[in-house]
Amino acid sequence: QTFIDSHQDTEKDLSIVRNAILEYQPPTTNQTPYRILLSQLETFERDLFVHALIEDRILIPRALQLETKLSELYRSK
Repeated sequence: QTFIDSHQDTEKDLSIVRNAILEYQPPTTNQTPYRILLSQLETFERDLFVHALIEDRILIPRALQLETKLSELYRSK
């Protein structure tokens, strides 16, 4: 539960960074590194989205179940 309460929404922060980068207009001689950066950032965002789904739908619910079971076991002893 502590993890849930203190977990930050990194996706929003990453979106702010991406939008700031998109406002930049690189010189025509420097387009390739800029496009590579945007492509890598997009890949990272997709990976982070998958990570968040796994965390939210599998890991956190399972951890909460285990925490509840351990609390019940501890109280019963």
